[in-house]
Amino acid sequence: MRTDLLARHPEIGLDEQTTKVNFSEVRLMDVATPLWLPRFVNVYAKLRGLGQADIAQVFLNVHHYKNYRRYRVSAKIVAPQ
Repeated sequence: MRTDLLARHPEIGLDEQTTKVNFSEVRLMDVATPLWLPRFVNVYAKLRGLGQADIAQVFLNVHHYKNYRRYRVSAKIVAPQ
């Protein structure tokens, strides 16, 4: 799955942003149906300093996911007295 920034946002210095998410099938022990969860996520961003239109910074964040685990929690909502 890929998402792209549709328009520049010069007020915050954001010229470009692209996020790519690769999913893979994950099977958890207590879940009968396999889940499609992120495996790799790449986020690319190009920023320009405010007031410095000719200077750009490029960032690439790479995220890897593995060894998914299932956690269970419970909560109780109590009305204030």
